[in-house]
Amino acid sequence: MEEKLMQESFHDLYNVFAKRAEEKNKEIRIKFKDNQIGFASKEMISFVVSECLMEDVETIYELKNKGASDRYTDCIIRNMCEQVIEYIYIMNHSELIPEYFGENLNDEWNGKNLFKGLRRTGGARFKERKSVSEMSVDIGEKTSDDEKVSLYDIYSVKAEYEHHSYFHHMLNTICYVNDENESAEEMDYMYLIYILTAFIRTYDTV
Repeated sequence: MEEKLMQESFHDLYNVFAKRAEEKNKEIRIKFKDNQIGFASKEMISFVVSECLMEDVETIYELKNKGASDRYTDCIIRNMCEQVIEYIYIMNHSELIPEYFGENLNDEWNGKNLFKGLRRTGGARFKERKSVSEMSVDIGEKTSDDEKVSLYDIYSVKAEYEHHSYFHHMLNTICYVNDENESAEEMDYMYLIYILTAFIRTYDTV
């Protein structure tokens, strides 16, 4: 019953957000098309991250409805957490937005070293990118308290599940207990509420 309430609470939050985001992102697209805003702007990074988050949520819905292994949802939630931490951090340090969109990428890369080239599109595209832990401290999301679970703690928990995903899959398969599964579902929706709420708080400033 509690799991259902947590799930319904997230559905309500997400549905309201998705409706608003659809309208807001449509306006951002129009402004970008009409050259009213630039590519490396708060509006565009908010557009990109919100669209990806909504796709992530819809994918989680589909995976859960199909009864897919929890390891897939764990990976998505971990990534959502990292991206939202980075988004809030960069929005608080807007001078980094051009770097986020690839300002420092070398246009002359000829593709001879694929791994080195791909690294340039990751953390290396920033001159001094902070770690996820450091960004979490900066935005006040490193430590949990009685009021909330921090984004960094959610990120860390899901990273542990991801790193040992086959082991946890084995435990779930061999030692499956319905009550434990419902508890895990409840936690996932609670995590999603915290992630989406943190994102919306910054997204609504644009």
